[in-house]
Amino acid sequence: MAENSNPIRTFGDRLRALRGYAGLSRTDIERRYGISEASLKSWEVGTNKEVTKKSIDRLIEVFKELDIHCTSKWLTLGVGPSPFSPVSSKIDETLEESEDSELEKDPEKDWDREHFKETYPAHIHYRVNTDALQPWFFNQDLVAGHQLTPQEYSQKLGAFCVFRMSDNKIIVGRLVNGSTSEKFSILQDLFFEAPDALIVDAGFTHAYEILAVIKEPW
Repeated sequence: MAENSNPIRTFGDRLRALRGYAGLSRTDIERRYGISEASLKSWEVGTNKEVTKKSIDRLIEVFKELDIHCTSKWLTLGVGPSPFSPVSSKIDETLEESEDSELEKDPEKDWDREHFKETYPAHIHYRVNTDALQPWFFNQDLVAGHQLTPQEYSQKLGAFCVFRMSDNKIIVGRLVNGSTSEKFSILQDLFFEAPDALIVDAGFTHAYEILAVIKEPW
């Protein structure tokens, strides 16, 4: 993965990252779990000195309900196991060559890259150009994905994808529900801080599910 120039170094950064990982706005958390939006904002822009142990325990409980597990030590100090599932910098092990592969074992060639392209003929590679997808993806990460069929969209809700829009613009975001079961939206700012964080009923022509952060050259 590309080196991160803006790591999640403070309590506020980590809380903000957890909320983004869950795909929830501060308003969502207040409505669902009773933790006030004002408190969340204060904690995210302030320091852990403002947060009581009771509040920290409640935050950990909320994220656990969302199947995001973190310890108070990680949340307050940033040490210990990370709650974020790491995105591999290599192609998934399922893409590794089998023993009877016809590919010649040549250490000077990037067979991971070639195997990905052969396995997913309808693929795309794209360089992320935003910080709004941290901690999953960082600015300037080079990602590779394979094209989903429209029939797969409803099965891939929550997946990070590279989207080709109807005007040929390309963006990266998370596939989420639209206003009806036939429509889909794009969450492109996990912290809901940009006015266009959510593109409702997005007009995309292609969606490529991101499978790997890849190493250059591609």
